[in-house]
Amino acid sequence: MDDKTTVVQPDEAPNPRRALLTALLGGLGATAVAGCLDAAGEPVGTAAQALMSGTNFIWFDAIDDGTTVSLKATVGPTSGSQIAVAGGYARFGDGGGGIFYWDPAATTGDDGTVIAVGSAGAWRRIFSGPIDVRWFGATPALTDAAPRIQKAIDLAGDISSNTLPGEVYIPRGEYTIMTPLRVPRLGFYRSLSIRGDGVAATSLVGGDGFPEFSPVMMFDGPINTDTYFFRLEGMTIQRRVPGAVFSYVPYTDHPDGAVDAHGNPDPLAGQLSRMHNSVFRDLYIACRPLANPPATYTQASPLYLHHCHDTIFDNVIVEGGESALRMEYCSRCCFVKLSVGIIDGSSRSGIHIHGGGSHTFRLTRIEGPGNPNGGLGYGMYIDDASQLLFDSLDYENHNGMAHQIYLASGREFTFIATNLNGGASSGKNGLFVGSGVRHVRFIGGVFAGFANGTIVQLADEASDVFFDHVRIAFVDDPNASLLFGNARRVQANFIWTEPFGANGSDSVLGGLNMTRGMIGTLHPPVGGPANVSTVRGYDVWRVSSPTTIDSLVDGYDGQVVTLILAAATTLNAGGQLRLLGGGSTTLGPNATIRLIYDLTQNSWYELSRSQD
Repeated sequence: MDDKTTVVQPDEAPNPRRALLTALLGGLGATAVAGCLDAAGEPVGTAAQALMSGTNFIWFDAIDDGTTVSLKATVGPTSGSQIAVAGGYARFGDGGGGIFYWDPAATTGDDGTVIAVGSAGAWRRIFSGPIDVRWFGATPALTDAAPRIQKAIDLAGDISSNTLPGEVYIPRGEYTIMTPLRVPRLGFYRSLSIRGDGVAATSLVGGDGFPEFSPVMMFDGPINTDTYFFRLEGMTIQRRVPGAVFSYVPYTDHPDGAVDAHGNPDPLAGQLSRMHNSVFRDLYIACRPLANPPATYTQASPLYLHHCHDTIFDNVIVEGGESALRMEYCSRCCFVKLSVGIIDGSSRSGIHIHGGGSHTFRLTRIEGPGNPNGGLGYGMYIDDASQLLFDSLDYENHNGMAHQIYLASGREFTFIATNLNGGASSGKNGLFVGSGVRHVRFIGGVFAGFANGTIVQLADEASDVFFDHVRIAFVDDPNASLLFGNARRVQANFIWTEPFGANGSDSVLGGLNMTRGMIGTLHPPVGGPANVSTVRGYDVWRVSSPTTIDSLVDGYDGQVVTLILAAATTLNAGGQLRLLGGGSTTLGPNATIRLIYDLTQNSWYELSRSQD
């Protein structure tokens, strides 16, 4: 017998191979070995008994090391039972070894759980639990581990059923991927999970030369076959060159991804597949941005989801790309502890949601330098979506971004404890609510630290916008402003924590422009602004802390403004204010005064007042 195979006797002294065998048996467990008897009959049972007694097995250092003495090159007995133990896949100790029994009736294999030896038969692995990619020879040392990892994924898809889910395990290490990993669409009764050892331990990296328009991991399979109960957890997926990272695109798959030669999606008309009830947990998904992506290049997103429904994303970090997270026609997804990073040079958005809705985002953070070289640069861009809830959204450090939150179209958006923090350049906005957007609520939170930008802008015909106890704070910024245009049915309960600056009448509300049914609450600081400027429409203002008002400007003829003075407020007569009795007055708390604007006189005249 050659030096690669050994017959072990019961009384043989312990050695490293025996120690490895003991570890394999400990991991496999007597239950799994005994289960082979029930599943495969007497030959396996006899082999299992021999294995458990420590007799009659053959040792191999490797399954396939390219030599003639490896497991893959060794034919088992034509009769009886034979157990083989391999110490590794390509070399001893690489993690791909295991325990096998000889099946002379098998003629094909998968190079991981069934090792075919020509047409003479095959060695079948005895195992339980998830499928380890190392069984197929996948290691961080390979220049392209994708084909071997793909074999594990394919096998997991093949064996999955309504009672036995397919599970793939990718242990710690950085695996270079040069062709897309394709996850099969399995339908309702079968599920698949892929897990690693954690974000800092397991990494799949699209290497240099990876196809630009292909994601590192994507879904494949019959069109009109949906995916249910998929799980991806505990790993990093990224690429060294620009492009997509993870994609669920329900279109026919081209060899270079679900796009044509120009990077555009290529739908098969009327035929879609969807993802349902899946889980993404403990993931870092990232790519470098393209320098000059074309306007139609939608694939360059680290996480790109299309028709994804009822799915949970827990503790996920997404960075880079044209849009770090892009969702199209998805519904009822829940994000918990989502962190989005906008890498310098990105041209689109951190989060882009198009169509669909009924999503919940809890503990979301958007961070990054934005795009100092121009471009759209939205932190969050939402169009044609509805019923979105953001609970605890933090947005920081985006100097040069066009808008931190851009609501282009849609309805029923609720933001709880939203913090927008600084950096919008001249002419840009913290929050923009587009024309036709309706039913938007901001409850609590802070909008602070803007430089020469518009804090909030409501476009004409935006409607039913509600701000409740939103704190407005500035850092030496006399030019920040609120622009409410011809928005309808707006209620604003802002808390001002510091003055707008030192520019007199220009800085009280920084050019606040509100119309048609506005109810605003002004909480000016003591010693703060003295004028309410650019107020238009039939407005009601509630003054909550002591202040002084000299004028209301830029009204229109016949405009009536009601001031509800919950705190002592001094109104200085003269200039534009024409008060009953002719002189200045101090009213409040618990007072009300109504004023009307006369365009020809450019003055506000008191209509009535009351003091409780």
